[in-house]
Amino acid sequence: MNINTLIDQVALDCKKNISFDEVIKYLKSKVPIFTNCSRQHDSKVTTFKKSKLESNYVIARLVFRWIADNISYDVKAWLANDFTNATDIDHIFKTKMTFCAGYATLFEKMCVDCGMDPKDVVYICGTSKGAKKKGEKIENTKSNHAWNAVKMECGWQLIDTTWASGQLFKRQQFCKKFSEFWFCSPPDQFVFSHIPDEKEWLLFDGEFTLEQWYRAPKVTDYFFRHEIGFIDEASSPGIERIEIKERFHCFSLVITDDTIIILNLLDGNDRCYHDKTCVTSEPSEGDMKGRLVILSCDFSDLSGHCKLNVFAGKINAKKKHIFTYKLNVDLPVEEEIDDLETWPVDCVGHMDIIEPDEVAINTEPSKGFSFSEPSDEFNFTETIDFNFTGIKKDVPE
Repeated sequence: MNINTLIDQVALDCKKNISFDEVIKYLKSKVPIFTNCSRQHDSKVTTFKKSKLESNYVIARLVFRWIADNISYDVKAWLANDFTNATDIDHIFKTKMTFCAGYATLFEKMCVDCGMDPKDVVYICGTSKGAKKKGEKIENTKSNHAWNAVKMECGWQLIDTTWASGQLFKRQQFCKKFSEFWFCSPPDQFVFSHIPDEKEWLLFDGEFTLEQWYRAPKVTDYFFRHEIGFIDEASSPGIERIEIKERFHCFSLVITDDTIIILNLLDGNDRCYHDKTCVTSEPSEGDMKGRLVILSCDFSDLSGHCKLNVFAGKINAKKKHIFTYKLNVDLPVEEEIDDLETWPVDCVGHMDIIEPDEVAINTEPSKGFSFSEPSDEFNFTETIDFNFTGIKKDVPE
């Protein structure tokens, strides 16, 4: 059991339906339990002995976990552009609902009230590759999201309580589901989905243009958990649709030896073409870690907008959605197609889709599969190198 698990349990034990001041009093009283202590592990128990664990970390973790468990995303207000009570703490606490500005404001307020120096917690405005309203283009959107940074013993750390609290589905429904990834996220991974208005809050020294950021992969937090990497830009899923001009098209990834990849190819009507995908792998070469995976698709009989959903997971574990290739299939008209052409015999084909928590799959044989892809509002974006290389840095005093 690690220190986060212990702190989380204390936050989750806080009584429901009590006043804001009572919540603060409860959380603040628990900070000394974890301050001036560190953990020692053996196979069965976690014990503590004197040393230093900065209180800012404990406060931030307690508040982060409490908010993620108790506050939900206000989809109705967001869709109606109703920002009247966006940062009204009393309203947020009463309704237990808000959106990103409210989450970030509440986090900042609770951290300070629990004893954190106001200079050590920051409200950050920026742009995210999250859920978009119909017809909205992320390229034309500025400051559509908000998150926080907290100064800790190891420097400034990035925290997004909005995305940690759950996921927003394309049907505009919020699903409460905690995500650990958004607490103290590595800056070079956080940047794949978040870009601040003030570049100092990138928290790492990397050079890239806004256009490169828009074109960079939109991936979920599971992508980083499985240490997946793209071989080149052509295999990364950017915002723009990938043009498919040939019947057979391949994408290349690098994965760890114990990771399994599963594909789900859908046409514009969300009909699944399960027998048109193939996954093959081979050991990677040179300094590249893991193994090389080739994702192959047969686009015959397909045209127009399609998508290739990619799932990953450990062997014998549930496979999770990690990213989606958005495609536009525009094949030249051929007089004749060789029906005898088949996939290589050594490929892993015809794999079953394993249903993740956030995906609904209908397996009626007559209708194929229907797939409801989650939006990436709470992605949900390593061990990959995509123009975001650099050295982590701290914000100057």
